[in-house]
Amino acid sequence: MGLLRLWQVYELDQCYFQHGKSTCHVERFTLDWYDDNEVNRLDWPSQSPDFNPAENIRDLLDSRIKEGTNRSKIRETT
Repeated sequence: MGLLRLWQVYELDQCYFQHGKSTCHVERFTLDWYDDNEVNRLDWPSQSPDFNPAENIRDLLDSRIKEGTNRSKIRETT
């Protein structure tokens, strides 16, 4: 399901799309598309794992897996 469809189906007007300034996310065409479709954006520092929640979750999952934590605890993490 595309981003616009998610916005429409789930009425995500109070949500923000976070991106790390990947080239495809900051091209003029893409920025105009966000504006034309009223997609709220949260500009984020580029390539900043310290501020990126997805990176933190991935690191936590990696450490839990390496520890041998059982699957139910890993599910709780996510």
